[in-house]
Amino acid sequence: MLSLLLVFALAGVLWLVVAAARKMWSAAPATASPGTGLDPRLRRAMLVDDARQTRLLLEWQEELLEYVRPGERITAVAAEEKVGSRVVVVTSRRLLATDGRSDVQAYEPERISGTRIGRLPGGNAVTSVDGPGKVFRFADLSTADALALAIDRLVGGPAPAKLTAPTGPATPSASAPERPPGGTAARVSAGAVPSRDVPALLPGFYRRVLFETGMPDNPGNTVALIELVHSELYFHAALWFDMTDDPAARREFDARFSRGGPDPDRLIHLPDDMVDFLRARVPGGRAPLRDIVRELEQVLSGPDSPLHGCEASIPADLWSEPLVPPRPPRA
Repeated sequence: MLSLLLVFALAGVLWLVVAAARKMWSAAPATASPGTGLDPRLRRAMLVDDARQTRLLLEWQEELLEYVRPGERITAVAAEEKVGSRVVVVTSRRLLATDGRSDVQAYEPERISGTRIGRLPGGNAVTSVDGPGKVFRFADLSTADALALAIDRLVGGPAPAKLTAPTGPATPSASAPERPPGGTAARVSAGAVPSRDVPALLPGFYRRVLFETGMPDNPGNTVALIELVHSELYFHAALWFDMTDDPAARREFDARFSRGGPDPDRLIHLPDDMVDFLRARVPGGRAPLRDIVRELEQVLSGPDSPLHGCEASIPADLWSEPLVPPRPPRA
């Protein structure tokens, strides 16, 4: 009899435990709240707090936090809208960005020459980071602007205000607000001369060409276009040095500009640096150089542009012959 009572008592206790567990389970939400498991340093800096961005941050937070150094403060975090779905993190010392699904890239402030924001024809807003050549796409312009502001503060420029549209089409589109004079985007890139009569090629020249030809404005196409412009300028420079008979200048030019090297910052500034060198070292070269750059943009943007046959990607080594007729230096 005693054993029978013991069995009933144990069964009653087990029933109470099961009932309590069921009650707790039914009271719990079906899915975790958006911030569950997300490091507070990332969560506090999110520019957009929604479930999609949180999921992407959860996927990347371990790798991202490994890059955060002691004492480094996270100031802004955003995840791209759909395309690429990369995550970008601004800290008090660097810019961190995921690269597809494999790695995190870090950029020191001195590598960043400025930011721009705009809106693509499809509606997405973009933040373009000059220097690294990164373009991040977001659902709304406010996120793109907030990220650009955080990057501007990182590199030490004043907080920028929105201005009216720039002159000429570009991608980001011409209707996009520009950074003001004095902000980081207004600073001239390394090697460029603010007062020169040939406008800086980076970034406006390349963006206008990509926009006019309908090519995607992405780092790969920009770099391929820069290489094409480099080849064109190198061709004209070689002719000029033959005419001016200055072997020392030619040797220096060849040593500096024959190849861009592995450093992406050196490559993207190479055509602008070539322009500055030729203006300084080729007597009578300024006027024809200005004409060559202007006509080159017209050719690359026009109906006979070699870019029209490239579909979505500009191949490397597209240049095979001069696009602009030679112009001798003017006395």
